[in-house]
Formats: sequence, structure tokens, C-alpha cells
Amino acid sequence: MSLYQRLLKEKRRLGKFVLRSPVTNQQLLDRRRYERIWTILGRRYEHGIEDALDAMKREDQIDEIKTIKRF
Repeated sequence: MSLYQRLLKEKRRLGKFVLRSPVTNQQLLDRRRYERIWTILGRRYEHGIEDALDAMKREDQIDEIKTIKRF
């Protein structure tokens, strides 16, 4: 199993229970681990960048439609 596959597997596992606002020390450690894996995937493998680009394109299209409807 490659490093990329192991990172994705760990991200999926942590994503099931990691809290956005951790309270206990263990929750904080889990959150930091999840964020670190997310950062590695984003920087090294550009994981998730397609979703961000699609969202930006959709926003541009919506803005363009709004300007067309005004005329």
C-alpha cells in the first residue's frame, strides 16, 4: 500500500469521529492529526483541489447569471 493510500485510509478513519471543536486532550490530538494528514494530502498530492476549483467555477457562473438577469 502506498503512502498516499495509507493517508487516505487514515483520513477516512479519523473523519468519522473527529470534532470541529475538541474538548478533551485526546480529541485535540485527533483533530491535529486529521489536520496534518489533510495538509499533507493537499500540498503533496493536491487532494481535494478539484472540489475547490469546481466551487469557484460555480460561484463565477452564478455571478455571471445574476449580471445577465439584471439587464
